[in-house]
Amino acid sequence: MHLYPWVFVVISFIFAATIGSFLNVVIHRLPVMMKREWQSECNFYLNEYHPDIVKQVGNERLNKPIDEFPTKYNLVVPGSACPKCKSNIKPWHNLPILGWLSLKGKCANCKTAISARYPIIELLTGILIATLAWHFGSTWQFVYASILTFVLVALTGIDLDEMLLPDQLTLPILWLGLVINLKGIYTSPQDAIIGAAAGYLSL
Repeated sequence: MHLYPWVFVVISFIFAATIGSFLNVVIHRLPVMMKREWQSECNFYLNEYHPDIVKQVGNERLNKPIDEFPTKYNLVVPGSACPKCKSNIKPWHNLPILGWLSLKGKCANCKTAISARYPIIELLTGILIATLAWHFGSTWQFVYASILTFVLVALTGIDLDEMLLPDQLTLPILWLGLVINLKGIYTSPQDAIIGAAAGYLSL
């Protein structure tokens, strides 16, 4: 191997570990966002069709946000904070893998233990994407395979925690897979369609 492929692999690992840090956010927050959406839909249905239940339970109780999370809660807001003492996590403590190691797996403020799952997901994501970089090189195949890998890592984490496979993640990669194989990047369009149908029906 020449120098350039090695550099590409290393850069891919660093980039992927950073994305892995964001995937930790997705794994934790997306289910909360989904539950709030379901709650909102249920409340609308009850208010629209079963006002008697609303009177018994009370609007305030029905509209209470899920768990202890802030009212405004998405993949960006609020910023990362310790779940116990609520202190904001400094940017250098958010560095993939290194941040967790520098803190020795504990909150810088209250010393509460931080789950090892965070650096594990960052490391795993980095290794997977570095492997793809080694195999495919700087090609479109690498780009598409990386997108699929990122989504699969997030889906795996959510599935382990909640036994959910959100449509927000599964459907985009289904259609993306079919579209990119219109030009036979990995396989023929016919095989891509059959694979998608077989995978769906197997469930």
